[in-house]
Amino acid sequence: MEMTVINAAIAARMLPAMFRQQLFLPPEPHGGADEVNLHVCRRMKAKRILRNMSQERLAKALGISYQQLQRYESGKSRLPSSLLYRAALALEVAAGYFFEGLPAGRAGCAE
Repeated sequence: MEMTVINAAIAARMLPAMFRQQLFLPPEPHGGADEVNLHVCRRMKAKRILRNMSQERLAKALGISYQQLQRYESGKSRLPSSLLYRAALALEVAAGYFFEGLPAGRAGCAE
């Protein structure tokens, strides 16, 4: 794919704010989360519930609001890897726990 380079100041004036961040990002299903992220977030929510932990408590451990945690758990936002690591610590599981049950080849990584 060929791209034309233009001055950033000109681009900022030409494009509405909502398009600036999306210029070089591929579209994502489910409003921000892909299949793997949805799986990971579902596993995080399930473990939180099994541990009888409120959203407020886990959110505090992650350093985010409970509203943001709701967005992650529902798949409306992508969960950053740093928060995944903190969630593993807070829920007392290995980080790999969140990926268990994913079908092989779903990661979308090229070797």
